Amino acid sequence: MRLLHIALGVVAAAPLAAQLPARAPSAALTGVVFDSTALAPLAGAVVQAVMVGPEAASTGARAFSVQADANGRFHFDSLPKGRFAFGFQHDALNVFGLESPVAGVEWTGEKNIALNLILPSSSETRAQLCVVNGSVSNAGVLGGYATDGRTGAVPAGTRVTIRWFELGLSKGKLTSLPHEIGSMVSAEGRYLVCDVPVGAPVELTVTSPGYRDVSDEVAIEAERIVVRHDFRLVSASLNHGHASITGKAATKDGALVPGGVVAIRSLQCEVPIEKGEFVFSNIPGGTWTLDIRALGFEPQSLTMTAPDSVDTVFRVEMQRRAQTLDAVTVVGRASREVKILDAVRTRIKANHGTYFGPGNDYLEHALFPADVARAAAGFRYVGYDRVVARGCEHTTSMSGVRKGVVIYVDGLRQIGGLEEAANMIPMKQVLAMEAYADVLNAPPEWRTYDACAVIAIWTKPLY
Repeated sequence: MRLLHIALGVVAAAPLAAQLPARAPSAALTGVVFDSTALAPLAGAVVQAVMVGPEAASTGARAFSVQADANGRFHFDSLPKGRFAFGFQHDALNVFGLESPVAGVEWTGEKNIALNLILPSSSETRAQLCVVNGSVSNAGVLGGYATDGRTGAVPAGTRVTIRWFELGLSKGKLTSLPHEIGSMVSAEGRYLVCDVPVGAPVELTVTSPGYRDVSDEVAIEAERIVVRHDFRLVSASLNHGHASITGKAATKDGALVPGGVVAIRSLQCEVPIEKGEFVFSNIPGGTWTLDIRALGFEPQSLTMTAPDSVDTVFRVEMQRRAQTLDAVTVVGRASREVKILDAVRTRIKANHGTYFGPGNDYLEHALFPADVARAAAGFRYVGYDRVVARGCEHTTSMSGVRKGVVIYVDGLRQIGGLEEAANMIPMKQVLAMEAYADVLNAPPEWRTYDACAVIAIWTKPLY
């Protein structure tokens, strides 16, 4: 941790606080350390008071420090009289390379004083961090630490990549275009990415040789355009450890989710939800993505860090699925197109997948099936001919067969995968698509030994 270096008055930076002789306190100086970028107090910040007035020359102890509590509050009650400069140290400063704000106080010890130490606003922080072509970027900023979850070391070759999908013009046509930006993690374990879209979710992925990939969906809001997101990476060789995660799944009104499953795909580990509770025991400490599925509720994926030798406890709020209206009986002969769509909706309703049908923006404007599949829950875009499912990159079956994303076209297995589908099927001919990031949530007929995820493409009838 760095000392607060100040050159006000007659004294330069002093050593960290020495203990003053005990005496009855007459007044107190209190305050709050607040992070304007995170809109939250800075718990654990080390607040430093450095004497900078002429009294410093005759006072044995010239620097003092206290630690802020969980609410960012700090308290000095034994300061000698004199002029002080106050600042603080915290990872929130270090991760973005910021200097501590400094406040000067004339302390007489006769009356209580309240002092707040506040990080610059998001817009001010962005102006310091991101300058593009001589001007300040108007987009969002993502930064944080990515280190080994067990040792705290910085793995060589660690990279943070941010991907998103937005509508744009391609060959004169409005279509969905992939975008990607990234940053290598520094020797200190920090990363910083500017020009991140504001107001729309982006996929943030951390990759490092010899470590498990970690992905999360992050949304930068207009009110909070600088976001910190830390990752604790787990070695690919570790399958067990001393961390645990205890969760409670409930609705907004407090009703417990009666049953379901929670999975950590990259660890190939799944536990049941029983009366709203689930527990992962003896897992390696680090950052994990949890996929939560329960009948009658919207699927959820969330990323959380479980420190080693600690039981991490959290609560997740589940959203009930929108109630489907009763079917309306229509007298007449249904077309083949209607029958296909009805069958797809029935499968999606009975299982846990993502549906793309007529009128969907992704389906209407995509150039290739992969452009659509990347918008499905749990999938990540790699190229026009490939997508991967979360936790599906390094999976093998019990017989040693490597698993992957299996493609079906009109119900038939597509041996060439998405590449062959992209070359064979014009998107204007695609009627609907369904995607299942976890083969256990796919229709039973598609749960083959070599599949860990399934994408089904349905074409329009030729008549």
